[in-house]
Parts: sequence; structure tokens; C-alpha cells
Amino acid sequence: MRVFCTMPLPDERQAAIRAIDPRLELAVAAERGDEAGAQGAEVIYGFLTPGMFARAGDSLKWVQVGAAGVERSLFPEIIASDVVMTNISGAASAPLADHAFALLLAITRKLPEAFTAQQRREWQFLPAMELEGAAMGIIGMGNVGRQVAQRAPGFGMRVLGADLFPPETPPPGVERVVHIDDLHDMLRETDVLVMCAPHTPLTEHLLGAAELAALKEGAIFVNVSRGKTVDEPALIAALRAGKPSAAGLDVFEEEPLPDASPLWEMPNVIVTAHYATMSQGFRTRAFAMFLDNLRRYTRGEALFNVVDKQAGF
Repeated sequence: MRVFCTMPLPDERQAAIRAIDPRLELAVAAERGDEAGAQGAEVIYGFLTPGMFARAGDSLKWVQVGAAGVERSLFPEIIASDVVMTNISGAASAPLADHAFALLLAITRKLPEAFTAQQRREWQFLPAMELEGAAMGIIGMGNVGRQVAQRAPGFGMRVLGADLFPPETPPPGVERVVHIDDLHDMLRETDVLVMCAPHTPLTEHLLGAAELAALKEGAIFVNVSRGKTVDEPALIAALRAGKPSAAGLDVFEEEPLPDASPLWEMPNVIVTAHYATMSQGFRTRAFAMFLDNLRRYTRGEALFNVVDKQAGF
């Protein structure tokens, strides 16, 4: 069984893979983008390109994507095939939720203004706001949305959710979860909106001008999921009009964010460079998920985090 890792791996992680089964033949890319090792691979870990798919041929049975979002590894040939795709959904949920609250607190406690004043040695009293009693609306109640929801009550917030597949019983700490068709009803109650939905054909530009207009006056928007879930020109126009009043953005329609983007200089926007997933534990959890699935695969057991390739998540 040939396993191809699409990115360089430390020796100890290579040894952990080989220890799963002595029959494994492990090939590791010397650098990202190197497709040669995919030749005849039965398992690919990392990401998938059409070139890797072609090199692996009929040998390929399973792809473990090293991210929660799989849109970059989905293309017509893999979707039409019988190859199973899994992801690492859940590995980055905690740091993503932390980052969402970091952006939110930076906005509400006026930290960018405080940093500027500090650099100027200016002693400024700033009109900060509290979160107690505010309503948080979360779009996408998967692993990340649930982690965000768990943190909100600690700040005295009430939580609402919207999802393509709302659960019959709301997750702990969530008042209710509406179907995405009823998103506007949730937005009208929302003081803080957090986008946690994956990017799929069904969620592309899910948040547009009409949805932003439905928000409460003074609402804040935070996006830590995917930039393409939001109509970015509509968001820029809405921010200029003051609704939402501010935004904390870790993801964008085009990345890196182009120099010409107005978002860089908007005083009511905080930009971070799509690093919300990063933490000391993320890569360890992601690799552990792959090892667990690899054990299952070698034993003929069901894999976890299987992706619906048609739905895109």
C-alpha cells in the first residue's frame, strides 16, 4: 500500500505512519507542489491536485485532506470518482473560535485605537462597549460554530444559529438554530454576526447586500471561515455605510488580500492574514486524525470525517 504525503514531514511523523502497518510504502514530497510521489498511490494525505489524481490512477482509494475546507482539492474528476475523501474537521475549531473572539474583543474594547494611542504616547479614554446581553448570530453550526457558541455565554451573550441542516435540538448554550432560508429572521436580532460556514456552491456569497442590510443597527461582523461565503464588494459598501458598524476579517475572496483592497485602510475593519487556525495544538491534532483514519483504513473499518463530495463538505 503506497501512501503519499503531499508536504514535507518530520522524521518522527514519518516513523509514526510506517508504524501503523509494516506493509506501508511511504512517499513524502520534498516540497509542496511536488506531484511525483503520487504515482500509484493508494492513499494521499495533505491536498489533492488534478496532476496527483492522474498520477495515482486507479490505485487511489482514499484522500485525507489536511484542512477542514476541501474546495481546493475538489475538481470534476475526483467528484465523479469512487475515491473516498476525508478532512480534519474539528482540528482547528478551538483556535478558530478563540480568534473570532479576539477580533470581536479587539473591536468592542477599541484595541486598535489604543495601540495607535500607545505609539503616540497619548493617554486616551475610548468609548468601548460590553458584550453582556448582546445577541450573537452564528452562521454554520458545525464544529467551529459550536465552539464559538460555547464561549459566548461566558461573556453574558445569548446565541442564535443558522445552518443548512439545523439540528432538532439546539447545541448547548444556543437558543435556537434556524434554517438558512430563515437567515433574515436571525439577522434582525443579531448584535454580533460570526460566519463559520464552509465554502460550497450553496454557501458562496451567502451573505450579501440584503443580508447585511437586515442586521441590527451597530452590529459587528466577524469572519473566520471562508472569504467566498461573503459578497466582499457588498460588505465593503455596507461597512462604509456603517452597517455593520465594524468587521474583524481573517478570510477574503482573494488571498493574499490585494494591495488595492479598501479593507486595508478602513478604520472600522481589522484584517488578519488567514491564520486563525494556527496554534500550538493544531498540527498535532490534524496529524493524529490522519493516523487514526489510517489505522481504520488498514483494518477495513469505516473512516471518520468523510466528505460529501457533491455537497462540498
